[in-house]
Amino acid sequence: MGAASDQSAQQNEAKTRDFYERVWNQRQLGLIEEWVTPDFIGHWSASPEPVRGAEGFRQMADELLAALPDLQMTVEETVAANDKVVSRVRMTGTHTGPMQGFQPTGQRVDVTYLAMERYVGGRCVEEWVRSDDLSVSRQIGALPAAGSIGERIGLLLHRLTAARLRRQARRPN
Repeated sequence: MGAASDQSAQQNEAKTRDFYERVWNQRQLGLIEEWVTPDFIGHWSASPEPVRGAEGFRQMADELLAALPDLQMTVEETVAANDKVVSRVRMTGTHTGPMQGFQPTGQRVDVTYLAMERYVGGRCVEEWVRSDDLSVSRQIGALPAAGSIGERIGLLLHRLTAARLRRQARRPN
């Protein structure tokens, strides 16, 4: 892997940083088609199904920006090697539009996530994103706050259900 691989990794890292700044922060969504390949696939923890192609990415971006119109993405750290770039990204915004079935709450969202992109020929072909979806759900009020009575009740109900299922599994047919 020598100097050419190092240079390619540096170029991919620069593309990743540029993408976050120009597409997410400056809203230049037309650049999506220049960044991803037609057969791009995105594996995002917040999405139940993989996102495919530039059109799928664009749809996801439109939905996220409708939910958080003041969205800002800050690349806090990156590591690049060979064909991959890994980033720690901070996402902030205000939940003023529908988001994955949840009505707007006006609450601020502040979450850090990890993303890894794989590049081929200078374009992203695959991306994996792992975000703290539990934290986002709590921030917008979709789940009770950590340590709250609502969380304790939910945990109790979960434990009771698990105990019932264990008892049923031990019963002979």
